Amino acid sequence: MQLFSMLKRNSRIALRGSWGRGMLTLLIPAAGSALLHILLQLCEMTLLSGPRQIPVIAALGQDSGNPPQEYWPKLLLLGIFLALSCLLLAPLGLGVTRWRFQLVHGKSLPLSEVFHFFRGWTGYGRAVWYSVSIHLRSFFWAALCLGLPGGTLLLSLLYLQNNETKAAMSLGGIALVLSAALLLLGVILCMICLNRYALAPYLLCEENCAGVGLAMKTSVSYTRGYRLSFFLYGLSFLGWLLLSVATLGLGALFTGPYMGTANAMYSRYVMEKNRYIPQQATREFKV
Repeated sequence: MQLFSMLKRNSRIALRGSWGRGMLTLLIPAAGSALLHILLQLCEMTLLSGPRQIPVIAALGQDSGNPPQEYWPKLLLLGIFLALSCLLLAPLGLGVTRWRFQLVHGKSLPLSEVFHFFRGWTGYGRAVWYSVSIHLRSFFWAALCLGLPGGTLLLSLLYLQNNETKAAMSLGGIALVLSAALLLLGVILCMICLNRYALAPYLLCEENCAGVGLAMKTSVSYTRGYRLSFFLYGLSFLGWLLLSVATLGLGALFTGPYMGTANAMYSRYVMEKNRYIPQQATREFKV
């Protein structure tokens, strides 16, 4: 915990004189996301008729097992905008990561550096491919860690719905509580497993980066022995997150840059420690 305190203190020192730009790096991707959402709503109102939202649950309840034909254009439009979100927000998000990573190295970059990955096809392609890759890996680990407890929770709910006797309600209640506890453990396990890729975006922000695949492999290697620590480090910011919620999101203007810079600071610490201890940095590749 002493290490966490030192890293947080260093993060606040790094942000001195850069709090305004730090807040803007948080607002720029949010503005891009809001703009895409507004365009989606305008396209639905202009190009498509019928309800503005896709009633997925109702569609799944059809006898045919497929959404009604009138909803396919909406699904297609939603898919297009998801692709556009990836093409726009992935390089922007990695640009914000690069800005913070340079900040913890003592380099206070201008705000325009947030758009760094839009300046060349190589960097832009890496940013988009990293976004696709990390989402696919996240889906795999979520399915692996949450599939069983999530299915058990669903079965418990269905059992309670279809059985109203006192004994059945007691049994179903116990199953529901146990399933919820397993689901919570699954969420924690999933977050710890995903921390194996925590260093990948920072490795991609380095000048000598060789590609997304190598960044992923290096991150998996460097984070061995640190994945639980990454989780506990993130958990130590729980109070700041609750403050953001209590202030209806206004506190996020402070906590967002602070937490992002603190995470970059810890990632830099882990990367440099691995590079100065070759045996630790390469141990996974010897398995």
